[in-house]
This record gives sequence, C-alpha cells and structure tokens, in this order.
Amino acid sequence: RMNPGKALTLALTAHNGQKDNAGRPYIHHVLRVAAAVAPFGESAMMVALLHDAIEDSDIHVGELWVQGFPPEVIQAVDTLTHRKGEDYMAYIRRVINEGGLALTIKRADNLDNADEYRLSMLPDAKAEELRKRYQTAAALLF
Repeated sequence: RMNPGKALTLALTAHNGQKDNAGRPYIHHVLRVAAAVAPFGESAMMVALLHDAIEDSDIHVGELWVQGFPPEVIQAVDTLTHRKGEDYMAYIRRVINEGGLALTIKRADNLDNADEYRLSMLPDAKAEELRKRYQTAAALLF
C-alpha cells in the first residue's frame, strides 16, 4: 500500500521553482487541493498532489507506473492532465465523463482556482478572465 508521501515528493520535484499567477509558490495550490480532498482518502490525496505534475513538468504518466502508484491514481492523474491544444471546456467535460477520483479532485481544484482572495491579487483583466473560466467550469462540475 502506498501513502501520499511519495506523491508529495514527486509533486515537490514537478513544481520546484514554479509560481502561480500571483507569483506565489505553485506547490501551495497543490497542497490546498490535497488538503481539501483529504476526507476522501489517501488515493484522492495522491491524485490531488499530482493533478498538475504531468501537465506542468517533464514527468510522464509512465513514471507513475514505474514508481508503483495505484492504477486508479494514475488513471485519474492522466484524466486531469489538460492536453496541449485541448479546449478548456472540452477538457472539463472529459473529466466529468470520467467521473470518480478525477471529478472529485477537479471540483476541489476549481474551488481553489476560483478563490476570490487569490483572484484579488491579480491584475483586473487577468482576474476577470480566470473568474469567467472557473465560473463556467463550475456550472458543469457542480
């Protein structure tokens, strides 16, 4: 059985030095999402910790297999990876269709991304663009 520690280590590597739109360490977002889904169990926490790792680093899904992550964790992380060139709302619909762990984590991810405190730190135009994006997604996710 694997605990979230290995996922945390990989997430720290994947997001090392990355900043969010407000210039804060990106790993803080990942940790907030993981904390939000903790009541759903260790697999949910692992997916949350890794939900942006493939998209935002040179880590590939195959590496998760090599490291021995559970298949349901790998599947959910793969589902949550926004593909290059994929329309954002098509991506949201794909996550919804997959359901399960991916949908649980995407809901928590959307709530964190849509947090008004975080959006308030951004330039008005960027904040408004992201606010619309996350509100549109929330209408489908919830």
